[in-house]
Amino acid sequence: MDAGWATVVGAVIGTGGAVLGAVGGFLAGKAQAKGTVEGVRLQLAGQRLDMQWQARRDACGALIGLYYKALLQFVSTWRLSQYDHERPPHLVDADEAKLQEALGELRQRTEEVIMLKTAYQLTVPPGEEDKAEAVRLAYDATWRALAAWNAGRLSPPHRRALIRQEFEDALASYRASLAEFTAQAQQGLAHPHSAAWM
Repeated sequence: MDAGWATVVGAVIGTGGAVLGAVGGFLAGKAQAKGTVEGVRLQLAGQRLDMQWQARRDACGALIGLYYKALLQFVSTWRLSQYDHERPPHLVDADEAKLQEALGELRQRTEEVIMLKTAYQLTVPPGEEDKAEAVRLAYDATWRALAAWNAGRLSPPHRRALIRQEFEDALASYRASLAEFTAQAQQGLAHPHSAAWM
């Protein structure tokens, strides 16, 4: 084999090696790019799930906090309504003013409950809002029973006893449904991406 022919064979072998190297580099780059894109997709999906979980957790926490605040207001308003009508008029008037103020705050709390429950519903999948519906219904029943008590607290003793029992039953139901909802939320939101609450 002469030197010219050896040069041609060497050039063909070198070109073939370069082509194979380029094809290998291209395929390796393509695989690396595909892996990078897939990794970014997984990262974005995980971040989206984390954001959804955090939004659900925040909305649920705000709703539960508001429901407990309302529970305390129900109890304190109930206690205010127990004042003795046999006391001097100036004391009765002061207690009545406090009671009306407390009832006004509860009316405002009801508007807040509606707004936060709506925000909560936007963060959970369809059907999940049922978990909070029992609490809202118990809240409404307690509010109606307190309003009935307020309207009838000067009624004859046997009527007052019935109204009082209705309020106490409604309050007990509200406490129980709120405790159950809180326990479900704690269990379901204890870990991100929990299947029990997603």
